[in-house]
Amino acid sequence: MHASKQKKQQGFIILMGMLALVLGAAVWFGTASSIRSESMDIKLQNQDVRDLYRIKDKMLTYALFQPEIFRTDTSSNLNAPEDIPGPGYFPCPDTNGDGDSNAPCGGGGASVIIGMVPENISSRYFTFVHRPLEANRYWYAVDARFVTQNTDFTFNSVTKRFVPLNNTNPATASLTLDGTTDIVMVLMYAGEAVNGQNQSTINIANFLDLDNADGDVNFISHYKNSLITSPVPVSGDFNDYVIPITRNEWNAAMLSRVSVDADSNNVPDLCTSIGNAVTDYSWFNDCIYTGASAPPFTCAQNTTTLDENLFGQGWRTALSCP
Repeated sequence: MHASKQKKQQGFIILMGMLALVLGAAVWFGTASSIRSESMDIKLQNQDVRDLYRIKDKMLTYALFQPEIFRTDTSSNLNAPEDIPGPGYFPCPDTNGDGDSNAPCGGGGASVIIGMVPENISSRYFTFVHRPLEANRYWYAVDARFVTQNTDFTFNSVTKRFVPLNNTNPATASLTLDGTTDIVMVLMYAGEAVNGQNQSTINIANFLDLDNADGDVNFISHYKNSLITSPVPVSGDFNDYVIPITRNEWNAAMLSRVSVDADSNNVPDLCTSIGNAVTDYSWFNDCIYTGASAPPFTCAQNTTTLDENLFGQGWRTALSCP
């Protein structure tokens, strides 16, 4: 009797031990699964942010190598010197979801152009998006004076570019991020839909949130930003990832090219390798206009008047070439 009772107790203890092991394993695997799920979320978020920085690098590379990228027309014929842009211009966005840059863009004198980051420039073999399946989640806003073709600048029907464009002109960029001014471009990754957004339809309000979707020049990187006054945001209203290209970054990138002094004579090489500042058409030379159809304006007036588009970005004067 005593032995039988002891065996029953031992069996009960074994069963309880096994139950504890099962429950413990369930808790462990549940916790591990939760940890893995959270780790995957963090990894994906990090991937999205890394891709934004990749796109930023590609945007600056595209701007830096404008003279090479657009040295020829779409038929590979050499462009006229005045039609070759200098460094500094960014692409027009993809506005219809086909993956291509939709140029020209702008119109109506708007100071900001907003759209999706294009997957590529179809005729130029230049790509921007690392993950095409996520392409419609990458958006950007750019100061309208910094795009390669803007219909607001109509003097030259081919170039449609704002000039002169250099490290001193325009004096400041028009965008702001979290109240910080002098921003040339704001790059954004749109998270999953919130507040009834329908991301099957390409529309800025279906992807970007709050102040990032209202079409003006002011952008935010966090929903708690004090600049938001109405409507008052709540948690879950905002899941955009946002990074800028500042004017200082733009200046540094462009000056790294135009101010190269390979022979160490304290004079940028382009000051002497490109011809006469008055007679030669070149993006490096000063802004000029010519011909009977040219408007009677000085190039300085082109900084404020949208319907002029003259030649030359004025780097020669900006660099104080001798």
